[in-house]
Amino acid sequence: MKGINNSRCVRFEHRGFALVVTIVLLGLITLVLLGLASIGRVEIQSQINGAEARQARTNAEFALNLAIGQLQRYAARDDVLTVRADHLGSSVANHNWTAVLSKLSADPLVWLVNGPESGTARSPLNVASAPTGRSGPTVQLLSRALTASEKVTLEKSDIKNYVPALGDVAVVGRYAYWAADESQKVSLGVRADLPAPAGLIKYPAPDLNWVFPGFDLNSTSGERSRLIVTDQALLISGIGATKLTSMWPQVTANSRIGVSSSGDVVGAFNVNSPFDIVWEAVLAAVDPVPDILAVIAAIKTTIRPFLDLKDFETKLGLKLGAGGADEAKRIRTALGPILTVRGETYYIRAYGETINPLVKSPDSDSDSDYVKATAICEAMVQLTVQPSGASVFNIVYFRWLNLDAI
Repeated sequence: MKGINNSRCVRFEHRGFALVVTIVLLGLITLVLLGLASIGRVEIQSQINGAEARQARTNAEFALNLAIGQLQRYAARDDVLTVRADHLGSSVANHNWTAVLSKLSADPLVWLVNGPESGTARSPLNVASAPTGRSGPTVQLLSRALTASEKVTLEKSDIKNYVPALGDVAVVGRYAYWAADESQKVSLGVRADLPAPAGLIKYPAPDLNWVFPGFDLNSTSGERSRLIVTDQALLISGIGATKLTSMWPQVTANSRIGVSSSGDVVGAFNVNSPFDIVWEAVLAAVDPVPDILAVIAAIKTTIRPFLDLKDFETKLGLKLGAGGADEAKRIRTALGPILTVRGETYYIRAYGETINPLVKSPDSDSDSDYVKATAICEAMVQLTVQPSGASVFNIVYFRWLNLDAI
């Protein structure tokens, strides 16, 4: 017992405890460092994802500006008219495309979809394959529960830039846009109690009971005056989602949609509209049209487009046969203040996506390494006369959409 050194045992015990504490602290520090590194990676990836999403939105806004530029270049002129693609016949694949035509020759100056601005020919006769994934070459800008010919599917256009990592120019994004002329639709925002234009007994407001039975033309609740886009019509009692969806390409919430022979008027209507129910609502404002359906059939079977209002009257009169000239003149006179052949308000949808240029092509349509982010927006633009006298398209409404809301 005399040979045992108690103080040395204590020192050994203290050293063992210190070693355990040191190991535990190193472990905790390691965990903290790993946690910080993980948080840092998440933060960096979040910033990268945010940057890619912002770039996709920038590309969509770029597409929107290109669409407005095309409208400014072609549709702001007085010597043009606008017409839907279905004036070419029922076999057209893309009825919902809008063309700006020359009044002199009726030749298309431009189709209001992406492509022409970069020198690529686009034709509504061609069928664009439905998108199979977001990496595919096409995108659908309008779907809803519409027929195939009313849906809008477009080929994407490339955005190229110099990529230092490749030492060459590569595709860094893609875009698409589509613009629709609102003047070929019937306006939900025109009240029947508007002051009558000079020389008329009443304002030729469309009878919307042909569109939505029970629709109150003289509502004083203010709900119709607040409408900006068509989907907001769901706020009006009696208009169900199913009915509105089927009518969506034919109705608009805007009241200022076209430039008529009387200038900038409420409810201007484009005589090149192909829609039966729209014509029914407009012709119902003429008191009386003996056989509205027969007149509509004559309009739709007449060679279109109508180059101007006189052309509309002449062709309709010939098509109606005996006494047709007088009836056509009466219709044109009664509707004259609101009739037009071109729009001044357009609905635009624009798409943008961000591409990883280091991936030359996707391994599959769902390759997330190729398309990094997508964005889609919609806007309403109207032609506005500036103090200088220049006519300029300005955005009056804008919002971002989810891809599943098109």
